[in-house]
Amino acid sequence: MTAIFLDIDGVLNNLYTTVTIPGRKIIGVEDAMLERLRKIWDLSDETVIVMTSTWKEAWEPEQGYGGTVHGEEGVYLDERLGEYGMKISAKTEDEWAERGAGILRYLEGHPEITRFVILDDYSFDFREQGLLPFWVRTDFEEETGGLQEKHVKQAARILKLQDHGIFCVKEILARKKKKKGGWLSRLLTGGNGKND
Repeated sequence: MTAIFLDIDGVLNNLYTTVTIPGRKIIGVEDAMLERLRKIWDLSDETVIVMTSTWKEAWEPEQGYGGTVHGEEGVYLDERLGEYGMKISAKTEDEWAERGAGILRYLEGHPEITRFVILDDYSFDFREQGLLPFWVRTDFEEETGGLQEKHVKQAARILKLQDHGIFCVKEILARKKKKKGGWLSRLLTGGNGKND
């Protein structure tokens, strides 16, 4: 199973997005970016979207009998992703600055996830958590910001590397538990800081 760890602002919209949530003055999500997300979704036969965005505070899983406890933003996201045949399956539990730690906790609790990609416009604690190789960095402030075709290609490369055992979910979790170095930590600490 593949997981897409999804931020919203800077991934499905940007500073220049004019779409708003109906009846609200809150920025919405763009069709073109949803189409690109669908391309990443289609890279696996079984994909789940796990929300990491602060939007997750307005989203909860369905609560039986077809009812939800979503806030307006959560309902809006469910509807918009549903238009493209996608749905949010879960959300991470973490503090804002510890998004990477929340991703690792989710992976530890879901061994069925064998590969994943992170879509976000900010690095949070990804370096410290050993997650940079899994991260597709988008941009919020550029006019061409948000999820672009180049990011779809990057996500496809990241997932393909995992298929070939270059990056492995089990390995990163084991390394995190053992707190040992190795090729991944050397790769991450030898960087030039451009991904911060």
